[in-house]
Amino acid sequence: MWLGPARTPKGCGHMFACETCIAELVHIVDQEQEERYSLP
Repeated sequence: MWLGPARTPKGCGHMFACETCIAELVHIVDQEQEERYSLP
């Protein structure tokens, strides 16, 4: 599945990932959001 363009300091290109990788990415983002909003 295509996720969109990826940009790094050295260049840019298309970013692809399988369903399992996307699920892991969603999990990581959810954890980050919980940590950010639970800070005092």
